[in-house]
Amino acid sequence: MLESLLNNDLLLALIAFGLVLIPAVIIHELGHFLAAKSVGITILEFGVGYPPRAFRLFRWGETEFTFNYVPLGGFVRPFGEDMIRPLSAEEIERQKAAVGRLEPSSTTPEGEPEYTELDVLRARGITPKSVNDVGPWARIGFLVAGALANILLAYVLFVAIGLIGVEQPTGGRVFLADITPDSMFAEAGLRDGDVIETVNGEYFWTSREFFRLLESYGDETVELSGQRIEPRETFTVLLPVNRDEAAALANAGGRLLVTTVQENSPANTAGILPGDVIVSLGGTSLATGDSPFETLRTVNLANEGKEIPIDLIREGEPLTLTIVPRVNPAAGIGHLGASVLTEFATVEGFTYGEGGQQFDYVPLPLGQALGYGAEQIGTILRMIADLPIRLISGQAQPEEGRVISIVGITQLGGEFLQQSIEEEQPIVILRFIALVSIALGITNLLPLPPLDGGRILFVVIEMVRGKPMSARREELLLMIGVVFLLSVGVLVIINDILNPITNSLIP
Repeated sequence: MLESLLNNDLLLALIAFGLVLIPAVIIHELGHFLAAKSVGITILEFGVGYPPRAFRLFRWGETEFTFNYVPLGGFVRPFGEDMIRPLSAEEIERQKAAVGRLEPSSTTPEGEPEYTELDVLRARGITPKSVNDVGPWARIGFLVAGALANILLAYVLFVAIGLIGVEQPTGGRVFLADITPDSMFAEAGLRDGDVIETVNGEYFWTSREFFRLLESYGDETVELSGQRIEPRETFTVLLPVNRDEAAALANAGGRLLVTTVQENSPANTAGILPGDVIVSLGGTSLATGDSPFETLRTVNLANEGKEIPIDLIREGEPLTLTIVPRVNPAAGIGHLGASVLTEFATVEGFTYGEGGQQFDYVPLPLGQALGYGAEQIGTILRMIADLPIRLISGQAQPEEGRVISIVGITQLGGEFLQQSIEEEQPIVILRFIALVSIALGITNLLPLPPLDGGRILFVVIEMVRGKPMSARREELLLMIGVVFLLSVGVLVIINDILNPITNSLIP
């Protein structure tokens, strides 16, 4: 069953939609609802989904909890916000049965009684209070509460992740790129592209450390375990160690293979191309040391903003260019603006490299999990606050500032749900739900009508002026805001359909 689910992208996306967006929206509205109750605002309806209504779940005080046909989250309906309307004949009869005889506040031109929700509430002994009947600070609290509820949900999810298990590095990996035919690895049946993770069940941290570990076993036979890329599977082989060969591989020369080059980056300006091999920078060779990447990083830090030579091998030929490392680059951008892969190569042509770290999930005690949740929330909020500055300064990639729609969120949710199932780790999808919840809360605080932030802006203007904005002007601004947001929303949806956000996840 799980296998058929993993092969159905549409079904995964739909399930992810239900797991990610609907709870985040309902929690947002629950925040508004609880804040309204705390300041006395009358909430007539708390809807799960959007109208038309399917049925009423129950009533709590003056609030009806309803289930609606359109499963796009939820809403709260405060008294006095375009909601005092004539009741239908069916609603009147239902309300009469609930509260007895109703006295109409008005009549139709034909002389028929016209009942409003205000009539119904008064008949039930309830004196309603609208949003505008409470003070400015109470209104701001009501409007901010949705975003706070989203952040609280994210915090709870991060605490849960901490209790389930946080990724902790356990060791490194080594990948074998070019295995010479007469090597001990070829004789053991290993192939180019194989990734080795343990030696006799023992972890190691770097590629050089792996070969030193082999050297320490002398000429014994050891058990290697790892991952085969094609076909994708785990493997375990017995390797008769050749001590001299292991020692030679442990001392292979280091280098960095350029895989991608960012546009308008120092590497792009210098003329570096994907496929180039960096052998030295600023006169410092990358051949020695356990980590050519750390050597590169050290040289970059020491030469920020300075022009230095960079020695390459391009299609087998040596080449020297000049490059200027960026000054204090943002995280993920890098001094040179090029993605590199660490490699080591022997004179005989045997090539291997760093295959990335291995991780295990370690549960945290409750106290540490609470701190972990707060730390994650703080980190994400700082990243959101820094993003506009990074985009304006060019330190962030354009993709980082891409606005995604409900379609894009659903696409990503399907990918993360699939990963969560494949790895049997719920923290993958839980982390994504937390991120979406925070994004939803922050987005609603943008000062654009009819978002919560736009309505907060109206309250602030009222506090500064000493009187509220005219109803006609506020209504006009709300209408303009609705049209603007709907127009942008349609464009973003079209972009997410034509250029799926998930394309960026595919290697």
